[in-house]
Amino acid sequence: HGMLHCSEASCQHEYPIIDGIPIIVESLRTYLPQQLADLLYRTDLPADTLSLIGDCCGPGSEFDAKRQQLSTYCWDHYGDLLPVDLREPPHSAFVSQTDQECSGRMTRVLHAALDRCSETTASGADLGPGPLLDVGCAVGRAAFELAARYQQPVLGIDINLGMLRIAAKILRDGLVRYDRRRVGVVYDRIEHELNFSATEFVDFWACDAQALPFAENSVAGICGMNILDSIHSPTQLLGEISRVLQPNSSVLLSCPYDWTPSATTVEQWIGGHSQRSVDGGAAEPMLRRLLSGTE
Repeated sequence: HGMLHCSEASCQHEYPIIDGIPIIVESLRTYLPQQLADLLYRTDLPADTLSLIGDCCGPGSEFDAKRQQLSTYCWDHYGDLLPVDLREPPHSAFVSQTDQECSGRMTRVLHAALDRCSETTASGADLGPGPLLDVGCAVGRAAFELAARYQQPVLGIDINLGMLRIAAKILRDGLVRYDRRRVGVVYDRIEHELNFSATEFVDFWACDAQALPFAENSVAGICGMNILDSIHSPTQLLGEISRVLQPNSSVLLSCPYDWTPSATTVEQWIGGHSQRSVDGGAAEPMLRRLLSGTE
């Protein structure tokens, strides 16, 4: 824990470090109350205690919503690394063969895209000197994979403190701990070691992807897995990516275009509406024009 202080005489803002995560956002007064559930959510409590809390809070509660979200993301990011002893009885009740096959989808998409990028660039990897940025890093798997692959500094950023705390614990202790949802409000504790190479290159910060706290042309490459349809202004995110990225560097964006109105209003969607338009409501042509600067 600690505090960062802006040295500009006209600013003098303070930014806290909580659980090893620097929180560098435009308005802490707005952000921290929104993250109160994440700040207070306990992962150090015994599984039985959390089970009792879950029973009392019930389905649809903020507590249950938080557990479900962490369960989904942690399983997709790290379920493929589950030790063999956790796949056997009695644990096999919550880790079916289908579940095991479905985990790790984000990582497979990441490496497929990176391989394609290597095949289409003369250098094998269109990266300059400097840090790589994992925008919307969630619980951190892509950041670890990028560091291991490129042996360059990788900064994972997200606005969700609960997810960042999972990632920071893996970085700090080499341990992932979360509750995997089985059915209803029944969860099973999953906890095991993780050993990634090149973790000395990785860090995680709480930042707003729509207001990146970095200088122009300071980032050597950017990865954004399924973030474009999860923020208020996708076009603002693309503008920030363009601002901080070094010339002729690469951006990897993955998006299912599964827009959530609570996160992104219809007016901000990239496609997904107005079937009477030239693109017939398709998202991909509009995104390509935005990326190429023709729209």
